[in-house]
Amino acid sequence: MTIEKLSDKKIDDIDKKTDYIICNLPDFYIKRFKLTYPSTMIFFYGTRLKHAKRHKDEFTSEDEFYETLINLDAFISNPDYVGIHPTNGSIQIVKRTSQLTLVAVQFEDKRNRLEFKTMFPITESKLERYLDSGNWLDLSASVWYS
Repeated sequence: MTIEKLSDKKIDDIDKKTDYIICNLPDFYIKRFKLTYPSTMIFFYGTRLKHAKRHKDEFTSEDEFYETLINLDAFISNPDYVGIHPTNGSIQIVKRTSQLTLVAVQFEDKRNRLEFKTMFPITESKLERYLDSGNWLDLSASVWYS
């Protein structure tokens, strides 16, 4: 079975029965949050496209939705904010483009790997609550993770 990079695909070419590689989880996530996973490769399973599209109308434009989706590797590698969800343990990544967008990545026990779960815009007030929780890092002005 060949696994392709998501960033090499066009949205219309994403097959719901195919696994795609997004990227490796950057080392700074692992070090900062003391994460231990058998693999740091993040996968996008084609069926997640349908789920992600549920949030398409929340984005400022359809183009921004698709641009974020196809460029998840750059999004994950260069976050402005990152944290761990207190209940489900997902890694939550926020990037500021024309709006604040959250991408969630979670370890999937059944497949023993990290997988894209969802993405959607969030408000400034929600980001502030995340930052106030103490479980989040503001990397927007930092270069320590480079």
